[in-house]
Amino acid sequence: MGKVVPMGLKTILSSLRWRSERALLGIRDPEMDFERIGNLRPVAIEKNWEWRDVAPSRIQSQGPSKCLTEDFMLWVEHGTKMMRQHREYGKDPEITRKWAGTLHAQRKYETGESWTCKVPDALVLSRGGAVFTPDKKLIEESFYYAWMPRRSEWAPESADHISGPCVSLVTEWADSNYSHFVIDGLLRLAALEEPCGYSVLMPGPIKPWQRDLAVLAGASESNLHPVNRLLTRCENLKVARTSRYCFIPHLTLLETLRNRVLANLGKNEATLRPVRRIYLSREGGRRKMANEKELLPVLKEFGFEVVCPLDLSTRDQILMFSEAAAVASLHGSGFINTIFSPRGIPLIEIHHPKWWDGSSPRYAQLLGHDYWHAFGEEAGGDQDVTISPTKVERLLSHALNGNAVDGGTYAET
Repeated sequence: MGKVVPMGLKTILSSLRWRSERALLGIRDPEMDFERIGNLRPVAIEKNWEWRDVAPSRIQSQGPSKCLTEDFMLWVEHGTKMMRQHREYGKDPEITRKWAGTLHAQRKYETGESWTCKVPDALVLSRGGAVFTPDKKLIEESFYYAWMPRRSEWAPESADHISGPCVSLVTEWADSNYSHFVIDGLLRLAALEEPCGYSVLMPGPIKPWQRDLAVLAGASESNLHPVNRLLTRCENLKVARTSRYCFIPHLTLLETLRNRVLANLGKNEATLRPVRRIYLSREGGRRKMANEKELLPVLKEFGFEVVCPLDLSTRDQILMFSEAAAVASLHGSGFINTIFSPRGIPLIEIHHPKWWDGSSPRYAQLLGHDYWHAFGEEAGGDQDVTISPTKVERLLSHALNGNAVDGGTYAET
């Protein structure tokens, strides 16, 4: 089993420096405190704002992900230490605990209702996508995380202006993170019946993959508007609530998004054919598989083709995933495209011992995929990982119903 290395002093000092800088800035130029609306529905009824219920709250279930015996024993013997070294532990240990439970335990959770509400003369905050009503009240259900404006920044009179019907895909981390853009932002288009008729606020500057995803989800390319200022004023903003929690998709909306994107690519559920085994290479990016070349013979033996998603357009990536019979990868945002894959395929995800989380098994299991995880070993660099080819061979054999067996007492009995 791999040795678990303590969290570096550099990471600890960086976290302490960030906290102290935030505290000092808060004294010099504090964040503003706004009156908040915790439940928008009664306010909408009172003000006669257009309201549409999209999907009722549902209780969704997720089981523990599958793994090899040594990774189960690694967690049994070193799980507490691995949690303390986790990337989020220094900021909020509760986040780490939730990820651990999501990866290793049976869980049930409630999504909350999905709805849309047309708010006139609304202000959208570019940092996190929070929405303010015409009387400057903060709609708590419009965002997950957001940095509130500071006194020196609050200038509604200088906000950009969007006329006509509008929807915002601006949300925390959606400016650069592919998977957060899909789950926390793009699903808002799935809450609309005709998204092509709306101006769409996008994290600015708009990246090609963000543009392509929005168009595949039903938006008109000419209606995409990058958010370049702190505040944008929208004449008629359709606030879309997709889930109670960040990165926890409501299955109804996930299905709608899946079907729309596939339809815009000329496909549907009945025409999907699982014919390709795909290994996603992160070569050239961050968080790489440092010994990837050593894994190539094993991947070839099991019929995997090695693909670097960065070499493909967004459209071609999704078309590739729609033909997947199995997907293996180091943990990363590219894995989110498995929501467009044929249902029930094996998904094999390799985690850095300090960079693991449970997001992939959540959306994978919602669509019936067979999710497996494995822990690699630290390899230095920017969270680079190595993993034994022998371990990968057994992992793939188990996940793909091969002939590999476990040795030792448990196999013998």
